[in-house]
Amino acid sequence: MPVGKRRFEKFQRPEVLRLRTLAFIILGLGIFFVLGMGLSLLTGKAHPHELMYALIGVGEVAGVVAVLAITARRWAPWVAPMCFLATMKALFAAVFGFTVSAPRLVPSRAYAFEAFVLLGAVVALTCRFLVGPLRSRLDVTALVGAVVAVFWNMLIPQSNLWPVRLAVALLGIAQLADWVRAPIRRHGGRNSGDSHEQISSL
Repeated sequence: MPVGKRRFEKFQRPEVLRLRTLAFIILGLGIFFVLGMGLSLLTGKAHPHELMYALIGVGEVAGVVAVLAITARRWAPWVAPMCFLATMKALFAAVFGFTVSAPRLVPSRAYAFEAFVLLGAVVALTCRFLVGPLRSRLDVTALVGAVVAVFWNMLIPQSNLWPVRLAVALLGIAQLADWVRAPIRRHGGRNSGDSHEQISSL
């Protein structure tokens, strides 16, 4: 058996796959912990009015954004399910007047309903990544920006949903661009198919 095939089968063992999944989960938690710290320093929530800490926050956020952009194709399918859970929590708060995770927290029903609508839009705009890959750099940029924006919204006071609105806008632009490029991709696919047939017939 070739060495490459043996190595591939080794990495496909159930115990190895479980360890890889656990490692990805731990890495993801670490990334979002660093992102939270960076956003807190950048916005002045931690150590307000301190330029040095703000610059550290910029560096942390930039580093996390770079890692997210490089690994986007691995975690893109998880965005829609995670945002769906957040959408259901917002719907629960809009209907019953309190949150699942913190029953003592009583958000405005209007705020909860707007959060439900916006997060639902995020889910709708990221569902395509469940069944297909990221097709362009714009998709990667929009998805990373949306994830950072939604996470940022968790760190700011309630009654302010502008980061989630920004996430919807970014994903909407990427979706619109994908619709515009779709006929070009289909036309290009037909051309490449015709070219392949012509080459095969020679």
